[in-house]
Amino acid sequence: MKPFFLNGQWCTGATTEEVRNPWNGESIAEVALADREQVAAAVEGAVRAFENRSSAADRASCLRRVADGIAARHAEFVATIVTEAGKPV
Repeated sequence: MKPFFLNGQWCTGATTEEVRNPWNGESIAEVALADREQVAAAVEGAVRAFENRSSAADRASCLRRVADGIAARHAEFVATIVTEAGKPV
């Protein structure tokens, strides 16, 4: 199970859930599930981030870096989404 990022820190969930390929029932991952307090903390963090938002140029730069990261891992994302959906490529 991989942790999730919450308000600048890596956290483990209160519980986990198994993700299965719907085509063959094979277990493909175990994901962390946030508890109520973690969800509330995420909402509070989002509100704080909105109140202290950055410039449009800074946000655009951040989104470009995210897009570059997604593009660099394209094959990994395709394989994960295809397996999670239980569909062939």
